[in-house]
Amino acid sequence: MDDSAYIDYIKESTSWLHRGRIELIRQLMCKYAPNNSLDILEVGAGIGQNIPVLKDWGDIDALEINPKGIDSLKKIDILRDLITEPIPTDLTRKYDVIGAFDVIEHIEDDKAVVDWMFEQLNDGGIVLATVPAYQWFFSDHDRVLGHFRRYTSSNFEELYVEKFDILHKSYFNMFLFPLAMASRFVMRMKSFLRKSKDYEKQKVPNSSALSFVFFHVLKLESKLIRYGLKLPFGLTVVICARKKVQA
Repeated sequence: MDDSAYIDYIKESTSWLHRGRIELIRQLMCKYAPNNSLDILEVGAGIGQNIPVLKDWGDIDALEINPKGIDSLKKIDILRDLITEPIPTDLTRKYDVIGAFDVIEHIEDDKAVVDWMFEQLNDGGIVLATVPAYQWFFSDHDRVLGHFRRYTSSNFEELYVEKFDILHKSYFNMFLFPLAMASRFVMRMKSFLRKSKDYEKQKVPNSSALSFVFFHVLKLESKLIRYGLKLPFGLTVVICARKKVQA
């Protein structure tokens, strides 16, 4: 798949929620990684929906172990290298930026993966990471997705403080948080009334009008975070951390 065809495919296939996160990534890269000749790794790259925006800052490699994700990533010409070994794995190069977007919650030993990312970074390199927020919000939706946990901004930061300088931490998807809470409550009530043990994934609203509004809400939040605002709550925790220079 050539560059233009792939970018068009991503625009058409991603939900407003994914497009909002892509906008968040773009804003954080603009602020913390202004150089456009970087070595970049995305951990848990999925089908590659974040690749086009990250590509604007340099050469990008992807690490993915899901067969469907691997099949999609193999078709992407703008990807430099595809790594299909699980973490921890030995890599052939060090990176200036590592992205882990809604990935770390899928790994049982989250501290080990953060330490592994530290070892793969050049001195002064940065990690951009997002995870779902609030353990009390954990539900069937998380179980379906294979999550081990959810986070607060404080306990997610604790994974990094020993070896990284925290450049920014915040919540994200704040304005839509009440809507998500109401939706999750309805799902739990349905599950209780059915007395079913089958887990159900929460559906993302996808009407064109709602998608337009929701995306622009997330776009606004992304800009607020870029300019240093720390949102007090939200569905997602986001952190940007710089590897401490080793003596």
